[in-house]
Amino acid sequence: NFLSKPNYTFQVLFFLIVFLTCWTHLVAINSCPGYTQLKAGKNKFEKLVKRELTAHVQRQSHENEIDKEESKISDSKPAPMMKTTKKQRQRIVAKLCRQHRYCKHCENFKPASAHHCRQCKRCVHKMDHHCPWVKNCVGQNNL
Repeated sequence: NFLSKPNYTFQVLFFLIVFLTCWTHLVAINSCPGYTQLKAGKNKFEKLVKRELTAHVQRQSHENEIDKEESKISDSKPAPMMKTTKKQRQRIVAKLCRQHRYCKHCENFKPASAHHCRQCKRCVHKMDHHCPWVKNCVGQNNL
């Protein structure tokens, strides 16, 4: 009769499943979802903008010199440095933002697969969502 003898198999399986569930929940809570590294992103971005603006000015002055040579205007003075307009600067910044993804919240560069989480206030690689049950993002490292 199965009622007279206790069968511990089901109890062991039940507690094993409960333990593994609690363990995976704790791992999900404490694991890093794959945050992007926080670097001096704003300074790096400004350096890129300055480098791109300098290259733009040099291209403009070089084109200016070629035009002067073609029209046979000879000046003994060096060609003046061209100034960039606000519109040109905005165009260059937009170009850099397309080439290098930049998070305006973190003020940092991020890979194409990263998204910013408003709850964590960080960018996460391959972010799926922010899970309220684990109070953490579900990302590349804890899927």
